[in-house]
Amino acid sequence: MSQINLQKMGPTYIPYNPVQT
Repeated sequence: MSQINLQKMGPTYIPYNPVQT
């Protein structure tokens, strides 16, 4: 769940989300 939290923060912190890059 912590992973989704980072993604919800915004496109400023996405070290594991290449889709939102």
